[in-house]
Amino acid sequence: MSRQPPVDQGREAGRVGAWEHLEVSAPEPGDTEGVAARLGALLHPGDLVALEGPLGAGKTTFVRGMAVGRGVDGALVRSPTFVLHHVYGSPPRLHHVDLFRLGPGAAITLLDLDSLLETAPVAVEWGGFADLDPWQPLRLSIDIEEGSCRRIAALRSGVAPERLLAAWRVAIEGGSNPSMALGTAPPSGARGLTPPAAPVDAGPPRGSATSTDARLPPRRARRRRGKGLVP
Repeated sequence: MSRQPPVDQGREAGRVGAWEHLEVSAPEPGDTEGVAARLGALLHPGDLVALEGPLGAGKTTFVRGMAVGRGVDGALVRSPTFVLHHVYGSPPRLHHVDLFRLGPGAAITLLDLDSLLETAPVAVEWGGFADLDPWQPLRLSIDIEEGSCRRIAALRSGVAPERLLAAWRVAIEGGSNPSMALGTAPPSGARGLTPPAAPVDAGPPRGSATSTDARLPPRRARRRRGKGLVP
């Protein structure tokens, strides 16, 4: 049975109009990590980033960059395919979820995303496998281009609040102030990605990683429908 997520009808439509500018080319894995680090530095508890793309596209590489932007040692980041969830830092600085093992139509109540989001931003690999809209994610697709180059784009099919979209605009421009991007024309994208901005979190720069086994009993899920998750 194929493990590819169902076709997202909004994916191609999401590349029209102004949305086609909310993407960037990353020639090398280091460039992917760089733009992800800038995004990670701008995130807050309550922010959810859902990553889509084929096997080998670089979703874990992107999360590694996000972790660096959150002040976590990137060497700690690994795909939580078999345990579903890793947490980086103590107190948590980033939650890392992978839905590949659950497959399309994944039931994610056991993950209790509400509780995770209360403590730190959450990055979800294979985000297309579950209905994450109640948490208003920033949906990013990572597509394989020629060689090691990756095209990373925000999808219009997502329901991300404008603040998250502004953070993504700043990340692909190489800046560090999302308020500058609110209400402005989106950038045209760039191939020369600048080094990541310094993490915004206070505290020690390195964190630890722990895992959540899928067999643990869930807490009562508290989905927040129709409300923004801005702290």
